[in-house]
Amino acid sequence: MVLEREGKGLSYVKYEHLYHPVSTPERPILVKEVEYRRSEGAAYHMHYATELAVLRTGKIERLYLGSSKTCEPGQIWFCGVWEPHGYEVVEEPCTAVVFITSPDALAALRFSEAPAFNSLAAYLADPGSRPQLYGGARDEALRIAAHALAVTSSDPLRSGLWSRTLLIELLLTVYDGWVPPAFASTYPDRAYAAVNMAIARTFSTEDFLPVHRVSSECGMDRTSFSRLFKRVMGIGFSQFALRYRLSRSAEALVTTGEPLKAIAFRFGFADESHLHRSFRRHYGCTPSEFRNRSDAVVSAPEMLPHRR
Repeated sequence: MVLEREGKGLSYVKYEHLYHPVSTPERPILVKEVEYRRSEGAAYHMHYATELAVLRTGKIERLYLGSSKTCEPGQIWFCGVWEPHGYEVVEEPCTAVVFITSPDALAALRFSEAPAFNSLAAYLADPGSRPQLYGGARDEALRIAAHALAVTSSDPLRSGLWSRTLLIELLLTVYDGWVPPAFASTYPDRAYAAVNMAIARTFSTEDFLPVHRVSSECGMDRTSFSRLFKRVMGIGFSQFALRYRLSRSAEALVTTGEPLKAIAFRFGFADESHLHRSFRRHYGCTPSEFRNRSDAVVSAPEMLPHRR
């Protein structure tokens, strides 16, 4: 399928899936400079990884379901999890610095000194309700973007830390003065709204979430919700939520000294053996092996399959 233009924005007809390698605990954030070309015409995509971009040069029209936005240098755009979107270049050369982030890494950005800070808020909001930058804030966004390119390319050993630090700095700049809307999505496509709500609910907790509870919170019966989620995401909700909890478990294994039993309990597994079986099935090694081989490259599976 592909997304098609329909007046202002897109109609949800067809789309192309993209893959970004940011699903491992070792590389949850990717910063890169992207050049968009007018010769490509309109391009329409969806991807699991979230996207926050700062336009550096040129002009580009960003297309969403039922809406569009024209960006100039210093302005930003967001793309949420599997959010249908497109773009059309208005003025060349058109370049942007893009922060591509694993959604679970964003969800993990919680701070005791600012408990109300929600790094995912703008990604989950309706495109028309997302924050915009004006005046000096646009200059600040351009500065952060240039800094991100410089440090992540010149210091590969610490590029992951720089990427995380500068993403937080950019989010703080973007969220300054912005009031997130209540999460009652008004997307024109009800399917995406319900799935988006389920994703937000998943990332709001570390514990096990039964399908019936989430479907009820989305205002749907379990069967209809399950069919809808799998149609949009390409994977069942239970499997999606499990892979998220495994991803968070893997992060805890690398970044904390918690015993396996505590990690299993924290992330909603019945016991240590339950975590062991699930972890081995999805990561190809045991939790202990994953923790002990911190100097080796562990091949972790994608959070979601690349749909074709």
